[in-house]
Amino acid sequence: KYPATSLSELISNFTGTYDGQGYSIKGFDVSIESSESPVGIFNKVSGVKYLTENGETVIGEDGNPVVIPNIQNVTFAGCSVSSGDTSAGTGIAIGELANGATVSNIKVTDLDAEDVEEGEEPKPSSVASNLGNVGGAIGTVTGASTVKGVTVEDTTVTAEKGSAGGAIGTVIEDTAKVTSPVVKNTTVIS
Repeated sequence: KYPATSLSELISNFTGTYDGQGYSIKGFDVSIESSESPVGIFNKVSGVKYLTENGETVIGEDGNPVVIPNIQNVTFAGCSVSSGDTSAGTGIAIGELANGATVSNIKVTDLDAEDVEEGEEPKPSSVASNLGNVGGAIGTVTGASTVKGVTVEDTTVTAEKGSAGGAIGTVIEDTAKVTSPVVKNTTVIS
């Protein structure tokens, strides 16, 4: 369990790649009173990543470069994020997905009795902000970013004002691509 109370304790402006390889980030708690920046375990994820071999960009069968997801194959279990007076985007996994970044196969869920290890307690997942743009997985999606394979279940999403969504709080630009997010047993309060 890791209680984070300032943005400096979180992953800010992430431009790399993270493959969780099917593992889980469990019980991570974030509580920020106010911020002008996005808030999430990954505050902001941005930039396109292309597959390369021997220093050359790999071109797919469709003639376009092959994109590598920035964040993929990871579960956020029993995590909570509270961002107080933040309107920039608040999500459990990612505050803002921007500038062509891609996420694939991420899941947000509770930490139930079946999943706990010795010494752990079952714990629900939740995300909240006073000013909106709140999503169970991602707060805000902007700028030709891509979301594929996102599942949110057994989670509570709360926005005192503004937008809230089970998987994504707000999609700002029509160039963003969101493919079939799955939301189950999730409460959204706005």
